[in-house]
Amino acid sequence: MAGDRRGLNIVVIDPEEGQVVTRRSYDTWADPEGENMRFASDVATIPDGHVVLVALKDSGMENIDGMAIRALKSVGATIAKPLGSREGYALIGVKGGAALAERRGNSAEVEATLPCFAEVPPPMPPQAPGAGGAVPKAAGGGFARDVAPARTP
Repeated sequence: MAGDRRGLNIVVIDPEEGQVVTRRSYDTWADPEGENMRFASDVATIPDGHVVLVALKDSGMENIDGMAIRALKSVGATIAKPLGSREGYALIGVKGGAALAERRGNSAEVEATLPCFAEVPPPMPPQAPGAGGAVPKAAGGGFARDVAPARTP
């Protein structure tokens, strides 16, 4: 996963439809309180069984709080506390289930066989200069902010 936006990046795949249904970024470096709350709230709305991809770009996991950690655990994460400054993180998990792959460290890349095929939607529009956040390349519509539809009607 890659993107031009700082912080936690999340992509949600509906395994039954094989569609990316959500892509969103949370700049927990610039706005820890607000972004942790939005992240936890958004993750709570993901239906059980959906595949969840999480990647950290640049920094921000050192600012996650207990609410965000519980949200990550709900999609299979095993972390128990904020990470170190500029420590990398990547997760492929399932809402209400276990992680398919998880890694943290200086460089964090993960691979896993998904329980479904997912169509790759068009890329997100460029981010305005000075705006925070990060979104992986293989992503598609869902949450209210920083989102592009997975397909056009």
